Amino acid sequence: MISKFRQIVFESEDDKDVLYQTKVLFSNLLESQKKSVNMNQFFYSLKDIDGNIYNPNEQKDADEFLTKYIDDIEKQMDTS
Repeated sequence: MISKFRQIVFESEDDKDVLYQTKVLFSNLLESQKKSVNMNQFFYSLKDIDGNIYNPNEQKDADEFLTKYIDDIEKQMDTS
């Protein structure tokens, strides 16, 4: 729903793990008529602070998740 963030993600040329999966997720949400989308690949692309894959069935701190996710996106865009 943050159109500027979505635009920046779509306009980025680098297709590394988290960035690519974010593009796929955003595309599915924009184009699908379904009420939900499968987020498994998105979660498998994310790593927590310890380097472990996020388990979507396990409760985690939302602030920690968002901070790490934005950091990962920023790093991938800086290296492109």
